[in-house]
Amino acid sequence: MTDSERLINDLRADRDGAWAETKRLRAKYDALYAQTCPSTPPDLPDIEVLAAAVHEAYCENYKTKHGKPYWTEGNYSLLDEETKEIDRTTVRAVLRCLASVKE
Repeated sequence: MTDSERLINDLRADRDGAWAETKRLRAKYDALYAQTCPSTPPDLPDIEVLAAAVHEAYCENYKTKHGKPYWTEGNYSLLDEETKEIDRTTVRAVLRCLASVKE
């Protein structure tokens, strides 16, 4: 194995470790949030449905701005897990804002 290959492998391991830590912290945050904040109203769709809607809105905006479709063409399932987590985080932020408005 060359030095370049070793470096690439080390960088991939660091990236994978950081992603695992991010997921662990996200789970911890979600658990704490569930304990301290009101639960999501039962009439709301699953977070994946809401995150897919966020992605569809992004794709519509992309098409308007760039004059061509985004590479997924609105298909949320084509996104990698890190990008899906960004959409889920967006949904959580909106839900937190809505919850605070209700109070």
